[in-house]
Amino acid sequence: MNTHRGLTDTLNSLPRANKYLIIDDNQFNQNNEAIFLVGSKDYSITNNEITNSTTVGIYLADDTYSTFFPENITIKDNTITRSAQGIVSKNTINMSIEGNHIQDNTLGISFVYDSFTSVKRNTFQGNN
Repeated sequence: MNTHRGLTDTLNSLPRANKYLIIDDNQFNQNNEAIFLVGSKDYSITNNEITNSTTVGIYLADDTYSTFFPENITIKDNTITRSAQGIVSKNTINMSIEGNHIQDNTLGISFVYDSFTSVKRNTFQGNN
């Protein structure tokens, strides 16, 4: 609560770095960015409550220095409310966004150059 980033992983592209992580059943409130993943692979982001993020609830992007892309990401059954942006994804490969409740954000979901992405059974309500 009240941090710049609630959870950050920017080292996934390095040998022996984080892999196959599960981010589950957390509460993120009043952060700039609740979950910030760059170049991350094999992540499951489930059952989290993200509220009042001033920049973005969940941010996924490629690592511009090493050209590693986020891959095999599952975003499921999360609640993202009253944030500037719900989910922002850039250059992500093989992502599933399912069963999330995305409400009262300035922007619900933004995709930039993503591929093999599935978006199903989400609730979008009151996003600008």
